[in-house]
Amino acid sequence: LKKYIAETPEKGASRLMYLALSDEVKRATGKYFVNNKVKEVSKKLLNKNQINGLWKLSEKLTNYRYCV
Repeated sequence: LKKYIAETPEKGASRLMYLALSDEVKRATGKYFVNNKVKEVSKKLLNKNQINGLWKLSEKLTNYRYCV
């Protein structure tokens, strides 16, 4: 399980540096990246009701109301 949810600090930093500095992705906004490549988001994750429900649940669990 660990290999699917965790990586070394160096690997995580290299991914962030790539996304922050690479000319290849400098105009990519609102994209989801896996291993430095754009990946399509599941249709389930684009459902407005699920998005709003998750947002409200996050506020409830953190006892904090986020202003956006």
